[in-house]
Amino acid sequence: MIELKHVYKKYSSNNNYTLKNINLKLPSTGLISIIGESGSGKSTLLNLIGGLDTPAKGSIIVNGRNISNFNKNELDYYHNKYVSFIFQDNNLIDYLSVKDNINILNDNNINNYIKLLNIDNLLDKKINILSGGEQERVSIARALTIKPKILLCDEPTSSLDSKSSENIAKLLKELSKNLLVILVTHNKNIAINYSDQIISIKDGNIISNRIINKKSIYKSYFKPVKVKINIYKIINIVKYSLLSKLKRNIFIILAISIGLISLSLVLGISDGFNSALDREEKDSLSKYPIYISKISNNIDNTLFKENNTYTDNKIHLIDKDHINNISKEYLNYIDNINNDIKYKTYIYNVNDITYQTNSLLNTSSYNDEFTKISGNNITNNNDVILIIDSNNKIDKNTLYYLNLDSNEYNYQDLLNYEYNINDITYKIVGIYKSNKDNIFKDMNGLIYNYNNFKDNIPVSISIYPYDYESKQTIINHLNKYNDITYTDYSNTFKTVSSTVINSITIILILFSSISLIISTIMIGIITYINVLERTKEIGILKSLGLPNKYIKLIFYLESLIILLISFIISIIITLLISIPVNNILTNITGLDNILILNINNILILFSISILISLLGTFIPVKRISKLKIIDIIRST
Repeated sequence: MIELKHVYKKYSSNNNYTLKNINLKLPSTGLISIIGESGSGKSTLLNLIGGLDTPAKGSIIVNGRNISNFNKNELDYYHNKYVSFIFQDNNLIDYLSVKDNINILNDNNINNYIKLLNIDNLLDKKINILSGGEQERVSIARALTIKPKILLCDEPTSSLDSKSSENIAKLLKELSKNLLVILVTHNKNIAINYSDQIISIKDGNIISNRIINKKSIYKSYFKPVKVKINIYKIINIVKYSLLSKLKRNIFIILAISIGLISLSLVLGISDGFNSALDREEKDSLSKYPIYISKISNNIDNTLFKENNTYTDNKIHLIDKDHINNISKEYLNYIDNINNDIKYKTYIYNVNDITYQTNSLLNTSSYNDEFTKISGNNITNNNDVILIIDSNNKIDKNTLYYLNLDSNEYNYQDLLNYEYNINDITYKIVGIYKSNKDNIFKDMNGLIYNYNNFKDNIPVSISIYPYDYESKQTIINHLNKYNDITYTDYSNTFKTVSSTVINSITIILILFSSISLIISTIMIGIITYINVLERTKEIGILKSLGLPNKYIKLIFYLESLIILLISFIISIIITLLISIPVNNILTNITGLDNILILNINNILILFSISILISLLGTFIPVKRISKLKIIDIIRST
């Protein structure tokens, strides 16, 4: 039962009341016709009963509840399960098929009505190719899917021929046996021939209320439950909405993909370069020496900011140039890890003369690093080996040291050459050449017999490990000895390189972020335009009782799908171009697989895609909650 008590309605643009002191009692079933001239207030009365609009004064009671006092959930339930609309302008969604429009939120079987409405052959067609009359019949079919208790019809036969109008009138009459049908019409013949009650309105007043067939009025109670929507219905709307604007969406996807590709390249190269350095440290750099000298300069603190900062009024010491006390005890300590040391180089300073010894030449491993050109290895204390670099060059200071001043010598000129230092005669017994592609390729000079200096303390020691694992063992062993510091050149090189590449990465990420910010703004603008373009659609969905959160979900899902497709495309393209890019970078740097996309980078890109989607969609969809159904219907 519906009861209107002293209902008034006016719009802000008009000081006059559109409806004035409307008092009505409507039955629970039957066909009620509302007739009157255009502008008399017929549609306004229908919208008030349907909960699309609220009265300025008075109350509208539906089964014991004032619908003006409905909360959002109750109003959604009212529209979704209780009252249904057949709009004058049909209000169908163009990009959906007839079948999808009819079953847009519900799946109740109305096949008998579909045949009666003669639209069973139109189910797979799009709305925009139908005639006005066909659209009208689809609109009626949609209204019936929720099996409403109240059916509100605003000129449902206005676009139909006389025969079709009669068929619709008969259908509404049949429906009115089990529900209340309120029909706004200009067709007086239909009103007279089919109505149980005819209400005439003029200038906002009821001028007559003629009951032809008295219908029962029985009380029931409005018991709303939370509206539950099949998520498949939402996904279906999203799918066809995206397909309806396919060209525009492809452009958006490509634009966003460019930003994500640039970021994925930056992240991939950054991580790849650091991974390459790790591999290089294990494969090659680990063979570089751990250097120990009497004065140990803390390279890390020279190159990078110190971790400890002080703000008090005291003076704090820094050990920038640490003095190492290299003793016999420490030399013996180093000798305890000989199994992990491939060879050691000692530098001695005796009577201001510098001597270098290398344990490699006392082992068979020297063939890995040097090629014997002429002569033999060291066998006696005064034997010396002359080393030339991989390009057959030697430092000219070495020749001055030997009292030689020519620019060029044959090997035989220097083999067995004798020279005197501190009353000791030394003899060059062998000439060795540093092999290419190893850490000694630039090494040249004189190597003395270690036995000559075993009673001396070296001024510096270079320890060469076998491999990365050996190096870690050596470092762990050295760290246990207090007050002696060392320099790990390979780690220092890696740290410097990593710091440089990380700094460059930050700069590149900032530049890449510009394109991502533009993508976010683009998503926001496109979503806002979508909301404006689809205002009518939003009104239709609201009138069908779809809660705001589901309507917002449609726009969020559309943005999310666009971003996820952009994300997938960016990953695929990055992986494809990584092959030529890696080849180019390998030729430039000598490092393999610099551009890699690991799972962490993929997760970062995925998270950024989700964030862009949420940020770009959040503000535009807020407008959806503010849109009122009646404003939308009046403006479309």
